[in-house]
Amino acid sequence: MELRVTLEALFLMAVFHFPGCQQEDTFEIIVPNNPVVGVAGKSLILPCRISPTLSAVDMEITWSRNSELIYGYSSGAEKFDDQYWKGRVGLFTDELQNGNVSLRLQDVRVSDLGSYTCNVLTSTYFRDGTFALDIVGFGEEPRLFLDSPPGNEIKLKCESQGWFPKPVLRWGTLMGQDLTTRADTTENEDKVSLVGVSSTLWVTERDRHGVICVIQHSETKSSIQAQIEIDDDFFSLVSPGWKTFSIILILFGVGILLSIPAAIFLFKKSTVRIESEKQHLESENDELRKEIKSTGYILKSGVYMCVTSWPVMSVQYFFMTNQRLLLNVASKVRVDSGYSHITLSCACDGQFIRTQ
Repeated sequence: MELRVTLEALFLMAVFHFPGCQQEDTFEIIVPNNPVVGVAGKSLILPCRISPTLSAVDMEITWSRNSELIYGYSSGAEKFDDQYWKGRVGLFTDELQNGNVSLRLQDVRVSDLGSYTCNVLTSTYFRDGTFALDIVGFGEEPRLFLDSPPGNEIKLKCESQGWFPKPVLRWGTLMGQDLTTRADTTENEDKVSLVGVSSTLWVTERDRHGVICVIQHSETKSSIQAQIEIDDDFFSLVSPGWKTFSIILILFGVGILLSIPAAIFLFKKSTVRIESEKQHLESENDELRKEIKSTGYILKSGVYMCVTSWPVMSVQYFFMTNQRLLLNVASKVRVDSGYSHITLSCACDGQFIRTQ
């Protein structure tokens, strides 16, 4: 009886203490203790493995983010609960037999930030491991360029896209002077939550020896910069008052354009008035001719007007000028009394009339 008990005890000890006799359902999940850092736009691996090494081919594997299922694997089939992840995540199926259940994540986005859990399940056993994923975005090299015409002050602009989180932008000179407080800086966020930064700075001739724009990642503290040197002649190409002069010149031009229609209107109005006066005088002269022809007398004392006109610009318009002549008739004068006629003289000299 005692011998039989001793043999049973030895068998149980062998089962629990020799590796070859261990139950395969006993394992642990190994995941990182520190956050995994992913770069926006790149690919990364979310590490997870079974310890001790066991084949996971016949196990059920799931991955979740912030407690929401993003990927499932069972009996060789994949499952996606959200199309957001489809085509971006997957296991290394060739590594499952080695206990590697890590998840591959492609085209990393800022919205992927969060807490990830690796779950491994057998028919009788379950283990999981959780870790954090942080996202960073390193933007493009800054573009630094002139954004104004030459003058006594010149506007510089520095811009870069693709950062996360928001970067720190600084201005300075090659001599070490900080110009950041003189700058105007703005940020914008694109459709995938990456941050763009844009800054403008007005510089004068005293800053001509070189200006730099530095953009630093707020977490990793890595930075990139661009610099520009401005030639002395660029500040003297235009005098300090170029803006004022340009405004005056523009206003002068506008004034001329507005005055042209007014001048045409006044000219036409004057032409109509002169034409009307001309017709009136011609009518009076016709009456005088009829009177002399019928009676032989000059009956009227009074003022007579000599009128002349000439075409300008086109045959439709005439300039007219006139000179008034005073005629006093003391008594009737007959043609047969010795006077053949009376002459009221005037002559045109260029564009002016003079009496004779």
